Amino acid sequence: MNDYIYISEQDIFNFVHFPEQLNAGKTEYIHSHESLFGESIRLCRAVRDELSQDHPISDEIRRKLTMRIPSYQQLPVILRPLPGPQPLHQARYTLAAASGQQEPIPANTRTFINDQKNCLIRLIPEGKAIRCFVFTPEGFSIRDFRLAVLPSDRVFHLTSPVQLLDLSPAEPVEQLSLTYTRD
Repeated sequence: MNDYIYISEQDIFNFVHFPEQLNAGKTEYIHSHESLFGESIRLCRAVRDELSQDHPISDEIRRKLTMRIPSYQQLPVILRPLPGPQPLHQARYTLAAASGQQEPIPANTRTFINDQKNCLIRLIPEGKAIRCFVFTPEGFSIRDFRLAVLPSDRVFHLTSPVQLLDLSPAEPVEQLSLTYTRD
């Protein structure tokens, strides 16, 4: 029986940047067949060498690199509303014995989640706008992302996971499309 060793782009990356994360079999195979992986190894070493110098990498070079690494491709995450009603407890409050009853502030919070259940967005009305909260898996932060609201096709560019959107609370939102870059 022949044992085949599959070497991925991630393995080449780890071979150059994080050799301790690569198992001994793959490390030996890449060493002994370095001519097969020469171009990829040279690219990773050039990136490593550039990073080791005190020269910042331009955003253009960073963008080109992320386009070449499949795990960094910017694919949209489609989020749909959570099924079922989301009742919100609303009660009238008396603040002091002499004060009248205060009308509750109506809150129509909307929650959206993707099919893999690893990204959640909450839209909370705040006056004539909506505050958007983006929750992602633990240890994974996002920045500089694009949020498309469907069916209106309005697109917002956000730089933080919590941001105020210029979106009317009455505007219908059937689903959201999130495109982001990883930190």
